[in-house]
Amino acid sequence: MRLALISIGVVLVVVAASATGLFLWARWQLSQVPTFAAAGPQSASAAAGQTSMAAAPLSLPPSLEGVTTFLVFTTGSHNMTPAQAKKYNIPDYVARGTDDLTDSIILAVLDAPARKLTMLSIPRDTWLSYRGARINETYIRFGAAALASDVTGLTGIPINHMIAVNFTAAAELTDVVGGVDVQIPVPMKDTYSHLLLPQAGCIHMDGQVALAFARSRHTETYVNGGWATDPSASDFGRSTRQQAIITAALGKLLSPKLPLYLPGLAATAKDTLIIDPGLDLGALFDVAKVLATGPHLKVTHLGLPSRTGWEGSASVVFTDPQAASGVLAPLVSEVPGASWPQWLTDAGISQPTSTPSPTPSSATPTSSDTPTSSPSRSSATSVVGTDSVVTVDGFSTGPNTDYRPCSNGITPPPQPY
Repeated sequence: MRLALISIGVVLVVVAASATGLFLWARWQLSQVPTFAAAGPQSASAAAGQTSMAAAPLSLPPSLEGVTTFLVFTTGSHNMTPAQAKKYNIPDYVARGTDDLTDSIILAVLDAPARKLTMLSIPRDTWLSYRGARINETYIRFGAAALASDVTGLTGIPINHMIAVNFTAAAELTDVVGGVDVQIPVPMKDTYSHLLLPQAGCIHMDGQVALAFARSRHTETYVNGGWATDPSASDFGRSTRQQAIITAALGKLLSPKLPLYLPGLAATAKDTLIIDPGLDLGALFDVAKVLATGPHLKVTHLGLPSRTGWEGSASVVFTDPQAASGVLAPLVSEVPGASWPQWLTDAGISQPTSTPSPTPSSATPTSSDTPTSSPSRSSATSVVGTDSVVTVDGFSTGPNTDYRPCSNGITPPPQPY
């Protein structure tokens, strides 16, 4: 009996030591994630292997009162290997291989004590008159500090941390957690992103399918007996799909299984992310462990209302002042250190003393990309770990984007494109 107890004790010690060693290894991996260079004019672009015209040193303000803001953005197809392109069914890699534009921009506001997360998607084609360019060119031309400045200028929200993700990050991270399950209301496909979901319902998406779903902006849906271009075939619809994928992934991460995912997350982060020097991913993981217990995390889904137009021969979007003020007002009031955007003041819109529901845009619609009205803030809040609908306040994407996390999804067939 004594020998058996000693044997059990030895096994437990070995298991504990192995777990500790694995945890320390994962922490070390997280510490190896590359950063935007802390000094020198080539800061952001040097870290990404890019060239910059005038990148300024990156200096970000600290978070206040437990509320931390993160600017998460993509770096185009930069650093994607041919093997990754083949794995994730991206045959247009060669054509896209050198653009390195910022296709996705999400400002995330985490109030950990209140267990609240807000995600604000900023359209990639947002026109910045003072730069004479769209916002998706800022990072590659001017660096991380300039992109942080542009986003703060648009929203009034100070940026505490920045995370750049390469083209395959969504797919790699989805595979680490074993895929995600997302409910779709109608069959959908996109020849350009190589997406085929031939039936509605709860779909299990591995990394390849999740990437195609998140990239889709030439979306077709099967309604009334045939395939047709969907109103969500736009960057606005794509932003909604991206927020749905992120929410479904959070539902898997913020669970008792979180420690099991750490080694894979750490190894993947080292190859797919660039972060600011002040971001401690190990500490962020500790916050996630706390959020994985107790009440569910509430997520508010926002989009910066915009309307399509032209600047010369370039197709761009212009931020709609009236509608944007309704989306931004509650956010500015909730984030310590935030201030009312100057461009809204210049447009004659003052910060309200209360936080009204978003105001519908008065702009004349010019295409299916143009939002019409914004749903109420309450309808744009979902709860991680439940099947809450992901509705993005500020973007009108039509009736076929009623996406929600789910469970026990069916597996779609191999991609035919």
